[in-house]
Amino acid sequence: MRSQQSRIRTRSTLKQAFVLAVGVLTLLVMPACDQISIVPTCPSPETSPSDYADIGSAVWDGNVAAVQRFIDEGSDVNATDLDGNPLLLRPAGRGCSYDISIIEILIDAGADVNATDVEGNPVLHEAIWQSQIEIVRILIDAGADVNARDGDGDPLLHEAIWRGYPELVRILVDAGADVNARDGDGAPLLHEAVWRDRVEVARILVDAGADVNARDAFGNPLLGEAVFRGNAGIVQILVDAGADVSAAYANGNPPLHQAIWRGQINIVQTLVDAGADVNARDGHGAPLLREAVFHGNVELVRFLVDAGADVSAADAYGNPLLHEAILRGQIDIVRTFIDAGADVNATDAFGGPLFHQAIERNRANIAQLLVDAGADVNAMDASGDSILQVARRFGRTEIGEILREAGAVE
Repeated sequence: MRSQQSRIRTRSTLKQAFVLAVGVLTLLVMPACDQISIVPTCPSPETSPSDYADIGSAVWDGNVAAVQRFIDEGSDVNATDLDGNPLLLRPAGRGCSYDISIIEILIDAGADVNATDVEGNPVLHEAIWQSQIEIVRILIDAGADVNARDGDGDPLLHEAIWRGYPELVRILVDAGADVNARDGDGAPLLHEAVWRDRVEVARILVDAGADVNARDAFGNPLLGEAVFRGNAGIVQILVDAGADVSAAYANGNPPLHQAIWRGQINIVQTLVDAGADVNARDGHGAPLLREAVFHGNVELVRFLVDAGADVSAADAYGNPLLHEAILRGQIDIVRTFIDAGADVNATDAFGGPLFHQAIERNRANIAQLLVDAGADVNAMDASGDSILQVARRFGRTEIGEILREAGAVE
C-alpha cells in the first residue's frame, strides 16, 4: 500500500496534468476569452431561439433569448444537461458576457447555486477553477456556500489558493471562507499557499487569522515548509505573525537547520533575528553549526559564530566541530573557529588530537594553523603514539618538519 505522502504527491501530480490538459483543450475548443477579472466578449450564437430543443442546449450554446424563452415556458432550471451536470456549470466556467446574463436569469428563476456536478464539485468550484471572478461574486451573492468542498474533499478556498489569484482568495475570505480549514489530505490551507510560493495569498490568509503554527498532514511546521521552499517573503510573513521559529519537523530538525542546510543566509538571519536558537541541535543530536561546516559555507559559519553559536560544541559522536572542519580541509572555517576560541587541544571521539585529521588528510596548512594557535605538538593519542610518530607513519614529511620546528619529539 502506498504511503499517504506518496498518495498525496501522486494525486497532486495527476491534478496538475489534468488541469494542463484541460487548459490546452479549452484554448482549442472554446471561444477566445480575456484574462481573469475581465468579462470576456464571446461570439453570440447564431441559432434562432426557437430552434433549440431544450433549455440545456440553449445554455450550452450561450443563447440568452432561448434560455429566457424556455424559462418563460416553465422549463426546470434545476434540470441537468446531457452529462448530468447542473445547467449553471457550463456558463460558470466559460465566463463569456452572455454567460453572466444566463447565470443571472437562471438564478432569478430559482436555480440552485449549490448544485454539484457529476464529480461532486459545486458550481462555485467551476467558477473558481476557471478564475471567473465576476461569476464567483454573482454566485456568492446568490448564496453559494464558500465553505463547500469539491469532489476530492478539498475546501473551495483550496482551489483558489492552488490557482494563485489573490483576488479570488480575498473574495472567498471576505465572504466567510474558513482560512483554517484543512484539505482532503489533512493539510491546512495555508500549507498550500506556502508550498506553492503564493506570497500575497499567504499574507491574505494570515491577515484573516490562519494559524501560522499549524502543521501539515505529516506533522511538519508550516514555517519549515516555507524555509524548505526558500521563500524569504513567506518566511517573513509567518515570523511576523508569530510562527514558532523553534518548532521542529517530525524528524526533529528545527527550521533553522533547514535554512542552514540549504545555504539560505537571508532566511537564517530572519530566523535568528526572530529568536531561533543557534545552539539548537538537529534530529540526530548534532549542533546546527555542524551543518554549515559540513557544507563548507564560510559565510554562514561566520554569521552563526557571530550570533553566538558554540564553536567548542561536539557532534552526536563526540567529535568537536573543529575536527569536522579539519577533516574537510576547510581552512577558512578552521581559522574562524580558532579565532572564536575553539579548543585546539580538544580530542576526537576516540581520544585522538585534532592533529590526526590534518596528518591523515595531509593538510600541512591546517597543521601550521594548529601549531600557531598553540596546539600541543607533543600530545599523545589513545594508543600512546605521539603526533610526530603518526606523521612519520603516514609519510607526511612537510607536516613532520612543521611539528619538529614547533618542538615536537617522538
